[in-house]
Amino acid sequence: QEYHTRRRMTFSLRCINDLVQRHSRLIVVSTCILVVAAIWFAINLRVETNLIEFFKKNSRLRTSIAFVEKRLGGVESLDISLKAQEENAFQEPANLRTVERIQQYVKSLKGVDVTISFVDFLKDMNESFHDENSRYYTIPETRELVSQYLLLYNSDDIEDFINYDYDHARISVRISEHSSGEQRRLINEISNYIAKISHPGLDISVTGNAVKLVNINDALVKGQVYSLSLAAGVISIIMLLVFRSVAIGCLSLIPNLFPIILNFGIMGVLSIPLDTGTALIAAVALGIAVDDTIHFLSEYNKQRGQKVSIPKSVGVAIFAKGRAIISSSVILCIGFGVLLFSQFVPTINFGMLSAIIMITAVIGDIVILPSVIMLLSVSGQIRRTQS
Repeated sequence: QEYHTRRRMTFSLRCINDLVQRHSRLIVVSTCILVVAAIWFAINLRVETNLIEFFKKNSRLRTSIAFVEKRLGGVESLDISLKAQEENAFQEPANLRTVERIQQYVKSLKGVDVTISFVDFLKDMNESFHDENSRYYTIPETRELVSQYLLLYNSDDIEDFINYDYDHARISVRISEHSSGEQRRLINEISNYIAKISHPGLDISVTGNAVKLVNINDALVKGQVYSLSLAAGVISIIMLLVFRSVAIGCLSLIPNLFPIILNFGIMGVLSIPLDTGTALIAAVALGIAVDDTIHFLSEYNKQRGQKVSIPKSVGVAIFAKGRAIISSSVILCIGFGVLLFSQFVPTINFGMLSAIIMITAVIGDIVILPSVIMLLSVSGQIRRTQS
């Protein structure tokens, strides 16, 4: 059995070597087309975090949330903070009307289910003191009347919406939008409206859990770009120092960036968003793929140091390192593939995309990289490196 396995592996490596030696130009051109297509689809990649979609549709969590939202309102929340410069500022009807105006606008937005503020309690009291006449479900006309209502209202309910000094109020907003992209839309619409209206003496800002989630998502994207750029730069410098060749340092990026770009393209095609789970994949892929690249380039550089021709050096590197590269990648692919049986959607996406990356990393190391080397050698742009 072991003999037949080795024989099949040798045959596969021989086929790969023949393909690289004879069709290097076609491989490079096809790779460029594939990369361009992947970049095109990656442009449409959604950058958002939706905690609800982390669970399958038939999970108890999602069915429970759907039940609550249908009967009571959204489980997600954001807050609008209104801070005055003077004490008892929110006993003034003018400031209370500002709160009411913002609250009415927010309630009209798509995705908003419920809004609650200190004003609602005052309007309820005003209606109650007028024999439950709905015409009096309004803000009291004078500051003195507001003070009297507050003196009579002996409850802790309003403490969640106004502080003891009546200079800091809060509008609580319940929303049914779970996507960070839709939450960002709501936050921007509310912020733009606040900027347009007049509110002298009041500092108004949007805050709460939704704002925190959106900020985390934005930091996630910036961190992804920064970490990948830093990792690619560090790898290039290390390769440059180890192999003492600018050409080899640049070549080392090809098989490492290829699976990452392809990964983002696949995510765009399958509408898999870049979130807190899938953001880890690129960093993991880069760390694993670079090992195989080092093994291949070390063998290639060793052969070139012995004045072996470029085509033969490529062939020797494929046969010497190809078996280990393929075997380790298959094992990793199977290991990540096990995650497909998870009930947690981010884990499923992580396993699937990581397994795909393992396969594309192998192609990058023993097919694309040798083809680029062969093509550059024909054009005379790559020379023998020093050992």
